[in-house]
Amino acid sequence: MTDVVLSHTLTAGTPENVAHVQQNFEDLRDGINGGLDGDNLTMAAGQALGLNATGTVRRGASVVATEESTSSTSYTLLATPDRVSNVVLPTNGRLYIGYQAMWKESVVLAGKAAIFIGPTQLKVASSSAAAPAVQEAENGGGGSANIYKPLASGGPGLSSSGDTATVYTGDVTTGQILGHGGTNPVYGECIVFAAAGTYTISVQFKTSSGTVTVKERHLWVVAKGPT
Repeated sequence: MTDVVLSHTLTAGTPENVAHVQQNFEDLRDGINGGLDGDNLTMAAGQALGLNATGTVRRGASVVATEESTSSTSYTLLATPDRVSNVVLPTNGRLYIGYQAMWKESVVLAGKAAIFIGPTQLKVASSSAAAPAVQEAENGGGGSANIYKPLASGGPGLSSSGDTATVYTGDVTTGQILGHGGTNPVYGECIVFAAAGTYTISVQFKTSSGTVTVKERHLWVVAKGPT
């Protein structure tokens, strides 16, 4: 919100018109009611809550219903990107990344999807590896090509429910859990830590053969500071 401006300047030791005093109170009331936002908070409070402020992006969303495809063999954005740009992450902050979409592949086990923090693919620690490895989802399609399946975020990152050949026909518009069930279900947001900086968060796709097609895409990103 813009700064609250009082209509009248009151002078100490000088009798004032009560109407002027009343008007100043009304200016304060009108400015505060429904007008408080990230610009009115301290930086620490805005960071902790993940609120946008003038010139600072701490949250955003990208919603794309359009069906789009790629045949790229390396990770790439789709024509209408799943992307939230210029997100400011403070020191010791966390990124909360939620994603939900539908995808299919023309060749079984060819399509993959991953979250990117800037140009870097998301990584995850593993007990079977000496260093964090890239995290990505594989479609599978229940062993069949051209079968739409849910693609969603969860604690471990992105994954796909592709353990049966049942076609997923679409999300509901009201009251659906972020995530998917199946053999390896995931639910909710993926929480990511990174060095302080300004990042573009995206979901990208590739395929080793044929095409991968995605629609009904929802990406949500919130950057929060330490509380």
